[in-house]
Amino acid sequence: MKKLIWSAALVLSMGLWSCSGSGEHQDYTLENVEFTVSGPIYEGSETAQYEVQLDEKLLGQVSGASLKSVHVHADDSAGLSMLGSVAFSMVGEKADMSGMAVLNPVPAGVSEADLQVSTEADPSVYFKEGKFYLVMELGINQDLEQDVTLKGDFVFDIEIKK
Repeated sequence: MKKLIWSAALVLSMGLWSCSGSGEHQDYTLENVEFTVSGPIYEGSETAQYEVQLDEKLLGQVSGASLKSVHVHADDSAGLSMLGSVAFSMVGEKADMSGMAVLNPVPAGVSEADLQVSTEADPSVYFKEGKFYLVMELGINQDLEQDVTLKGDFVFDIEIKK
């Protein structure tokens, strides 16, 4: 029994040690980021992007990053009813585009929703570049004359070098 307890304690301590990085972790949050697709819009896929430039004090200081959550919302009465799907990606000037989160299908009658973050999402390379783009691919389910605006809230966990 003693051996089992010691083994469990060893495994637990090794797990905690392996999770601790070499830097300090903090949330990096972008709120109410606006993505607009200009009308007229035809049923199908439309893309909108937003440029992010890290603050000077973070440039060269980020050693790692992970995406914690993506929340999208509409400010108008139509809500998200015109969307069949939403996919979130990131791209850098030197780094290729990578899918980060998706919601497919968008539930009927909602004005806000959380995207499912990919287990393989790794935004580290974009934070290390310092300048990158958030890209929303909107699956429009009907022809529209007006613009479509979607807002997003993004929470990242970034690791700052010591």
